[in-house]
Amino acid sequence: ALAEMIVRRMCEEIRQAIERVLDKLNASPVYTIKELLRDRTIRPQAVEIIGGPAASLSGYLGETLRLPVYCPIHHEIANAIGAALAKPTLEINLIADTEREKMSIPERGLYIPIDRTFNLREAEQFALSQVWEAGKALGLEEDRLDAEIVESSSFNMVKGYGGRVDRNIRVKAQIKPGLLEKLRKSD
Repeated sequence: ALAEMIVRRMCEEIRQAIERVLDKLNASPVYTIKELLRDRTIRPQAVEIIGGPAASLSGYLGETLRLPVYCPIHHEIANAIGAALAKPTLEINLIADTEREKMSIPERGLYIPIDRTFNLREAEQFALSQVWEAGKALGLEEDRLDAEIVESSSFNMVKGYGGRVDRNIRVKAQIKPGLLEKLRKSD
């Protein structure tokens, strides 16, 4: 009875966590007319769970969520398989201040002088090259190094009445998440 009470409480905690995530996602701003016209509210129709206790929890979780709950074949090792197939993740954050004439990428231990003409396009190119170099250092093959800019901004800073404009530039770049290999059935 105590064990069942604990399992039911755990399922309730999971339900509440799912609701918080869905509330946050569904409350996110709409940026285009197309998104506004399309009902983009996320409403799960089913749940798939993995991990050692998945089969034992599926009934309780389905009852709590009022949704069908499925366990894939080999659910007990699915997370390990996913981790083994996933590309290593890597992210860098470039920060440049043209007033101070300095740029840094702390994740790479880089602190580099720049000139006042340094701009967002140059920062993005440099950030992508640093993600690529870091990926190579992790042992990723060149054809697996699919880098992308995740965030990019440049803010003008006006100094005094003379109107000298410097920039604060920030760029976040990463290796695109994905799989190194696809899981295939053996013959």
